[in-house]
Amino acid sequence: MNARAISIALRSLCAAALIALLTFGVDWHDLAGHFATLRWAPAFLAILALASHFLVSPWKWQQSLRMHRLEFDLPYLIRAYGTGFFLNNFLPSAIGGDAYRIFRTLPADGQKLRAFSAVVVERLVGVSALMALGAIGALYMIDNALARTYLALLICGCVVAVAILFAVRTGWITRALDRFRHHKVFEAIQYNFDYLLHGGRRWPALIAISLLFQVLAIAIIYFLFQSLGVPASFPACMLICAVSGLVSILPISINGIGVVEGSFAGTAVALGLPYDPALAVALLIRLLALLPSLIFGALYVLRGDAPIGRATSASA
Repeated sequence: MNARAISIALRSLCAAALIALLTFGVDWHDLAGHFATLRWAPAFLAILALASHFLVSPWKWQQSLRMHRLEFDLPYLIRAYGTGFFLNNFLPSAIGGDAYRIFRTLPADGQKLRAFSAVVVERLVGVSALMALGAIGALYMIDNALARTYLALLICGCVVAVAILFAVRTGWITRALDRFRHHKVFEAIQYNFDYLLHGGRRWPALIAISLLFQVLAIAIIYFLFQSLGVPASFPACMLICAVSGLVSILPISINGIGVVEGSFAGTAVALGLPYDPALAVALLIRLLALLPSLIFGALYVLRGDAPIGRATSASA
């Protein structure tokens, strides 16, 4: 076995072990009672919010591509996003399919790194939106120890980010990297950075759509809790979504299986919610997302890739 196969096998074992550990000790009788009284109206709203993700996420990706002067039709991006989402099931962390998305939006000419930068910027703005919403939820629950810890860590992260921005603005980083200025990779990064500086009206659109995407993610959690008869508050769901979303980036298991569910249930318990239905909600989200993933996977297996989208220059 080569190193890649061993890595995949180890992550798969880690995912299976984590799921087994999480389900050990679950009160199945109590959990069955929650499902027996399932409320279908909020469950339907959760499914509707999840389905909308497959429209909203390609839309915000499109805004980031346009910021880099790359124009792709939304239907093409929806299919590329869905295929990447399917490939995530076989890759480490919840962002493994991003490599596929980058490949499907490589420009025919000009700087190729624009496709990479577009996905990175979209991810960073999305994570920032999630952290901001998590902070709002934490402020509403400031009496909780986990909420205070989240805010403290977020403040530390913001201080570091401000320090980096200050170093960029004062030219300190630029002077430190002068010796790499003529390296092709450095030139490509600077090329993309100029696009971001002149993003103009694309920035508000990208931020607004990212916030919409994260609000929908929080709504999925909220409605699933309500469907099981668990009175989870919206601020609690904001904090649960933020913590589990950030943990999903860790490349510990395949597609974050077990890691996301563990952080989800653990955060819920820390916020005073019962463990069994919290774990059930986390697993339900995984199962509900599996259906569209399989649909895009079947489309990919049966029909192959969509014809490569050709990037055209987008207006500023």
